[in-house]
Amino acid sequence: MVNEGAAKGGFTCADLAGDNDNASAGLDTVNQMAKGFFMARRGEKEIRIRGGIKGQFFKPVKILIHYLELYHNFDIIKCMIVKTEGIVLKTFDFRETSRIATFFTRDFGKVKGVLKGIRKDHKKFGSSIEKFSVNDIVYYQYRNSDIHLISHCDMKDFFSGLRKDLERMTAASYASELIDTLMPAEEQNLEIYNLMQAFLKCLQSTGDVSKLVQTFQIKILSLSGFQPHLETCVSCRKDVADAPRFSLRLGGLLCGVCQESSPETTPISLGAVASILHIQNNDWDAALRLGMAPFVKKELKYVLNHFLVFHLERQLRSTRFLS
Repeated sequence: MVNEGAAKGGFTCADLAGDNDNASAGLDTVNQMAKGFFMARRGEKEIRIRGGIKGQFFKPVKILIHYLELYHNFDIIKCMIVKTEGIVLKTFDFRETSRIATFFTRDFGKVKGVLKGIRKDHKKFGSSIEKFSVNDIVYYQYRNSDIHLISHCDMKDFFSGLRKDLERMTAASYASELIDTLMPAEEQNLEIYNLMQAFLKCLQSTGDVSKLVQTFQIKILSLSGFQPHLETCVSCRKDVADAPRFSLRLGGLLCGVCQESSPETTPISLGAVASILHIQNNDWDAALRLGMAPFVKKELKYVLNHFLVFHLERQLRSTRFLS
């Protein structure tokens, strides 16, 4: 039989094994080492079932799970408890008291989770999950759902410097939307995570927001595999000596000969090409030290924004608010 504690969702090996001394021995050690559990769910009712080591569950647990699934119509979900660091990309209200947040995490990529009761009791979590903030999160990772349950969320960095300026806030919103659009769910990309952290830190104090955004665009395109082809002609692979033009459809430069068969191109200066290549091939700090003439920044803004729109097949909402 299941004891009163188990009825509240706190199943342990002892609850399931009865008087079996072998099964109940060393329970404290077992519970500390447990890395996962099962969630039995029926409608609004949820029961968490624990009892295993490193993802391997004891036989009595498996018997109970089979019983709940077969005779009481519970949906059984295998879960893991995960701790990581994440940047809040976006949030929206869920039901009357909860909120769903999308994090870009250090270890697991883009993760979506629900914070139950956060709107009713703001002290329940150590964070208000403001956009762009960095948080330490603990969540129950459901194997067959893309929305996980956030149990702990503690803020690490608020980036207060960028929140006093509308232009900086807009740039941070754009970067968050771009990552949310480009990155697949739950695939780690540590380089892009570190890039986003560096971008938000610099955004607090930079004197040239547009240059910082363009540097971020070039870097994230390079790290996500969408970088334009600029070393040679994208069509014939020959060197482009002068008067290059950029093809949005082909994603690169075209020489004078290949331009004739691809009329939908835009002119781009050699200075703009050199700037993109420099940013692609150098680290973040070196990329930021690059000086840009006003006409180069204007060209980059046009080419990068239209290149992203073409390949994403939509315009990001925050783009139109960027100066």
